[in-house]
Amino acid sequence: MRVRPPFVRAIVAVSVIGILSLKIAGVAQDCKCVTPTPTDDPKFKPGQVWSYKTRPGEEESTLSILRIESSPKLGVIIHIRVNDFQFKNCTGGPAPHTLGHAPFSRAAIDSSVVKLLRTVEVPACENGFEVLY
Repeated sequence: MRVRPPFVRAIVAVSVIGILSLKIAGVAQDCKCVTPTPTDDPKFKPGQVWSYKTRPGEEESTLSILRIESSPKLGVIIHIRVNDFQFKNCTGGPAPHTLGHAPFSRAAIDSSVVKLLRTVEVPACENGFEVLY
């Protein structure tokens, strides 16, 4: 049995359950949590595009580093975008091939990336940061 990298297993859970939970519970407006602060990382930088340990048939999929933050409780948080993955729509309709924003621990990203492919300008974030903060 193939073991999937930590962030591949968590993409749907983080992007759907996590954000919906924050919105439903009203945590986004009433949170007394410490807000993460931007930080630097020796390996990962915003704008980097990495190959990662993909599922079979998704070898062309990449992840892009959007932002790096630090939280006293969570440690280093790396915000990524995932491009060109295969996602099936169970109703037969169109399926997304991009995940615009997902935050992960540094350890999850570090254990998932394979090779730095290139560095590009950081794309504009699409509502994800505004929902979380």
